[in-house]
Amino acid sequence: MLALYAAQVLLFSAFPLYFSTLSNPVRQVCFYVWLGLVLLFGGYLGSVYTLPLAEGVAISGGNLCYGAFMMSSVLFVIVERDIFILRNIVRLVISVDVFNFFLSWLVSSSLQHEGVINSNNTPVQLFDVSAPLIVLGGVLIIAELLFLLFAFEKLKRLTSSLYISALAYTLLFSLALCADGILFPLIGFGMSQMVIDMVIGNLGGKVLLALSFSLPLLLFLCINRSAFSRYLNHAPFRWGLLVMSSERLMQDMQRNETRLQQAAVSFDHASEGVFITDSQLRLTRANPAFLTMLGITEAQVEQGQQTVTQLIQLGEAGRGLSQAQGFSREEVRYGQRDGSHRAGLLSLTPLRDNAGVVHSYVGALVDIQPIKHVQQQLAYLAEHDTLTGLANRRLLEEALQDKSARAREALIQHEEVPRFALLTVDLDHFKDVNDSYGHPAGDEVLVEVAQRLLQLRRHGDLLCRTGGDEFAVLMRGLDDIGQAGQMAEAILHSLQAPLWLSNHVQVHISASIGIAVFPDQTQDISLLLQQADTALYAAKHRQRGTFAYFVPQMTELALNKLTIESRLREAMAQDHLQVYFQPQVQLADNQICGAEALVRWIDPQHGIVSPAEFIPVAEVTGLIEELGATVLRKSCQQGRQWLDAGFAPMLISVNISPHQLRFGNLVRTVQHILDETGYPPQWLELELTESALIERENEVLPQLQALVAMGIHLALDDFGTGYSSLSYLSRFPIDTLKIDKSFLDGVPDSARLTELTATIIAMGRNLGLRVIAEGVETEVQREFLAERDCHLYQGYLKSPPVPAERFAALRRAG
Repeated sequence: MLALYAAQVLLFSAFPLYFSTLSNPVRQVCFYVWLGLVLLFGGYLGSVYTLPLAEGVAISGGNLCYGAFMMSSVLFVIVERDIFILRNIVRLVISVDVFNFFLSWLVSSSLQHEGVINSNNTPVQLFDVSAPLIVLGGVLIIAELLFLLFAFEKLKRLTSSLYISALAYTLLFSLALCADGILFPLIGFGMSQMVIDMVIGNLGGKVLLALSFSLPLLLFLCINRSAFSRYLNHAPFRWGLLVMSSERLMQDMQRNETRLQQAAVSFDHASEGVFITDSQLRLTRANPAFLTMLGITEAQVEQGQQTVTQLIQLGEAGRGLSQAQGFSREEVRYGQRDGSHRAGLLSLTPLRDNAGVVHSYVGALVDIQPIKHVQQQLAYLAEHDTLTGLANRRLLEEALQDKSARAREALIQHEEVPRFALLTVDLDHFKDVNDSYGHPAGDEVLVEVAQRLLQLRRHGDLLCRTGGDEFAVLMRGLDDIGQAGQMAEAILHSLQAPLWLSNHVQVHISASIGIAVFPDQTQDISLLLQQADTALYAAKHRQRGTFAYFVPQMTELALNKLTIESRLREAMAQDHLQVYFQPQVQLADNQICGAEALVRWIDPQHGIVSPAEFIPVAEVTGLIEELGATVLRKSCQQGRQWLDAGFAPMLISVNISPHQLRFGNLVRTVQHILDETGYPPQWLELELTESALIERENEVLPQLQALVAMGIHLALDDFGTGYSSLSYLSRFPIDTLKIDKSFLDGVPDSARLTELTATIIAMGRNLGLRVIAEGVETEVQREFLAERDCHLYQGYLKSPPVPAERFAALRRAG
């Protein structure tokens, strides 16, 4: 008898297991037909035969059909991963129960009719039917299926182990089948002692039935791991679809189908690597671009064993991506099939269920190696002189800051502070070379001077070009201060030999040198460059072509600073500071759409004072906050006047000093001025430098976020001359990228600068930033920018900075 029972269980299990290996739509047709047949025959087989397997253990044909139906239904939903399958199974149960009822009634009536021939003597009792019991059976089947699938959805969140999930699902399935054997008689026949004894007596059969059909389900889940894994990683079911009307459901399905088609095309054809993972960052799907970038196959992804952290090298900031609560973006490195590594920008977005639990991630990997290459070039250009290849002033200042930090550490540790010297070298009468032979000849002289200085440089010394005709040498590890003087003499001697230009013209050049030695002549490294310059001017004043050491008595520079400070305070009090406006022009239609506000100091006695002369003094003395507030107030007042006069709104850009951002109450000041002038914040743009953002990130970022929350736009000024980092472009709320004039100066003559300018424009547009090119002076430059889809330009080609009245006239003229 047991063999007969096992054969029937095997038969009922084999077909659905086979159907699960087919492809759609054949698989779905087979499953629906199979489920309908099992339901239909199950209503009659219960009355046809029962298998007595042991004392108190009996299983009817109807019980076998019930177990087969439940196992097949669960298997069907897991394979298809579709809530509509469950909806259709519910409809099938209702339809078959209705059919069973009417068919049984018709056959029973026919067999009892006198004129009907019952050739096989089929008993009428076989078709006796109880409508309440049919309804009860259908309701229990539907309720058990809904309970099982709902519980399965909840179990997805509790463990990431596939085998533990399979055991939990199988155990839950067994309990549901046992519960049916208890609930059906108790509900159908009432809570009498006879019914309870019947339930208890046949409980062994129910347990055997549950275990019999649980075993093939468990085997499927463990053997066909890929199908089960896809089900576990599938988005949670939308249970509301079970009760949605057919018309609304069709509309929703059509919309979803269209969106799925659009998403599939975007996914498959995106140039970026797009992928989907489970909650543990295991890959479940990836587009062709991602597979190509990582050098893996689709089969490896389908196995579910590849993780993002295995394939991509995350930095320290990216180690916690798997615990990310929101959108994350990090620069990473990823390996290719040939073993090489490239830089990438990895972004991850978590997907959550209705309870807020992350069940998967959608990620994108962008190859930024070309941009990183340009970034490295920009970083090199930011710290090196393009003409001579020497380090520039910025790199010198960073070296001095490093020296200062090391000196403080040595003092704390009571160690000897190493001696070093800074020599500033200024070429005498270099302007005469430019005036006499032209700037190309001057460039040749500078390159030759740099080469001669390089030949004298000791190991470990830093040689820089700090200005037009100015050089500096940072000498490390000096035994005595006399070594600095010896280097100065060697430099002066090397420059005595004439220089031959490419046009065969002979040029004689000399230089003056200033020397400051730490710690012998100064204890403040931050003033070392200033003191070396002071010594240089003293040498020039005494006799050109010589050198001088700094001594404290050299106070001319300090006096000059005090003089400028005093005059600046007076100019601010007397309202001698004016705001000029330089147009910002759209390249698409050549129309003025904005303006940069620039401060101009017109001194009644000395005329125009260069901003390069008084802005540094204002920053050092703390006047920059008041000066910046004055410029911002005048700009907003003028903007308000233009609006009241009927001019169309436009962005007015105002420069913000790093000192204002770090030490001033910038947010409060801006809010006060906007309230005072009535100028709309959405038409105000504040221009910031790269150094202001990077050097005090934790202090600056909250201020920028507060400004953006007010509606103010933020622009990054002089891009390409500083850090030029992609990471801070993603971290800071920047709207606009301004390309520095030094890049446009090389367009189109310098192929390198032309290529870098085009790359910066493309990068800015790809990041969704508005791109403005500064310093446009020729039509050729304007045409170059238009061809590269740059948004705006400003420069003397359109107009220099002009007073407000002239700017208004420019706007009227179009």
